[in-house]
Amino acid sequence: MDTIALSVKDFITEQQAISIDQVPASRLKESASVPVITLCTEPGSGGRLIADELAKRLNFKLFDKNILVAMANAATVESQSLDTIEQERPSGVQDFITALVDKNYVYTGDYVSFLKQQVEIIGKIGHSVIVGRGANFILPPKDRFSVRVIAPLDIRIRNISFKNSVPLAEAKKRIRNREQRRKTFIRET
Repeated sequence: MDTIALSVKDFITEQQAISIDQVPASRLKESASVPVITLCTEPGSGGRLIADELAKRLNFKLFDKNILVAMANAATVESQSLDTIEQERPSGVQDFITALVDKNYVYTGDYVSFLKQQVEIIGKIGHSVIVGRGANFILPPKDRFSVRVIAPLDIRIRNISFKNSVPLAEAKKRIRNREQRRKTFIRET
């Protein structure tokens, strides 16, 4: 694990050096004015490690799955209800039926409203790194710096397999399922 973390650190340091070398000294400012960095990551790409390192180096607050707790507190609902919606991405019929059966259920549309509200609050506060959650679609481009973290599929499969101790075929299935849920979420948002 340390090898991966060190390689991420080395990568960020290398990219910073390249960026500084390519920008004329007259254009460099003492501090950047980017209030929020959004990371959109492919499953297994190592994006979470990069987000951790960015947040540490910039002394920014990191928001990923923990944003569900803030959403739940603001909406006075259980964070598990929001996590279920995020993981399963129910269809309209599933959404309706579950709401009839479970009095604590949160409609998908309400989830999206809560999410947008929290991301916009984070955007106003600034100095944050947000991983996923469609934040790059919610915040206006002038208020964010967006990064897309990708990796070849075979590497992502190996990473997921190793992290979750599952066979490669299961890791590939998990990646495909997560990518499909992401596409559905973006389309509905």
